[in-house]
Amino acid sequence: MLLLILALQAQAPSPTLANTPPPAHDAVRYEIGLSLSDSSRGISGVTGTSWRLKSAAPLRLELDSALRVARVTVNGRRTRWRREGDLILIPHRGTAGDTLHSTVTYQGVPRDGLIIHDSLGTRTFFADNW
Repeated sequence: MLLLILALQAQAPSPTLANTPPPAHDAVRYEIGLSLSDSSRGISGVTGTSWRLKSAAPLRLELDSALRVARVTVNGRRTRWRREGDLILIPHRGTAGDTLHSTVTYQGVPRDGLIIHDSLGTRTFFADNW
């Protein structure tokens, strides 16, 4: 298995479309761990996000709806959540100004964004559109 770990520090906001609602909270830090299989197109992943809350609105994460969520935690404790298509909505008990850490564990075969190719006995993984 190949394990890929990315740590992304939040930077200046990227440009958004005019009809995109502003984020409900500030994502301060992302930690993404992926396990890629040598024998299938499936992946297992864990995404950790540190948030600075702006309100009582749920945390919102985008995740390909083809991926099955196995577990969600907030500050290390299992919590309830709901899914609306590609959105994972995680209620919390924090208030504006609080900092929380969420973790989403998932698995499945992504529809887009990760190209897995076998050619002449060599397996290649390519991130596209991530």
